[in-house]
Amino acid sequence: MLRTIYLVMSLTFFSTSCATLSKEECLKGDWTSVGRADGRQGYTLSRFEEHQTACTEYQVQPNYEAYQTGRLEGLQEYCTTANGFDLGNQAKKYENVCPPELEAAFLDGYTEGLTNALRTMEQQLYTAEDKRNEKERQLSYTNDDKERDKLRAEIKTMDAEVTRLTNSRLDILGMRQKIRSLLRPFEQ
Repeated sequence: MLRTIYLVMSLTFFSTSCATLSKEECLKGDWTSVGRADGRQGYTLSRFEEHQTACTEYQVQPNYEAYQTGRLEGLQEYCTTANGFDLGNQAKKYENVCPPELEAAFLDGYTEGLTNALRTMEQQLYTAEDKRNEKERQLSYTNDDKERDKLRAEIKTMDAEVTRLTNSRLDILGMRQKIRSLLRPFEQ
């Protein structure tokens, strides 16, 4: 009996935690506001389909035209040079959502932000590599078994950090390459 209650509670939690909108939001039906909020967050149009799925449970059909009107308004706030810089600086992925008339300015900021993020990432990577190399030097000079074990454990942790930073650096380089290809039409 207790397992059944736990299962029902778990299913209820997981089914409601995945929904993009609550019952109240679906029933309210302010699709322009929903679209505006999604636009401000830079969501793709696939978000509308997620809202449709969420609202089906309550027999509500979202209004696509109102949603898209609001989303385009929200994208006016999202697709700015300043926001592009912030997103690039956080190494967040750009989903190609900006309208053509706003995209060039957004991508300029995004590229600058990615460059800054890359610079920061490389500094962190060099620092981590230096610390790791110092532990290697310490390891080569000590004969104490406990100290050697401790240093090996620290080196293993640092290796994982260096790998993480290297992968993040590669991700940023990949994003910059993608953005360069998106900027080519604006450079002609």
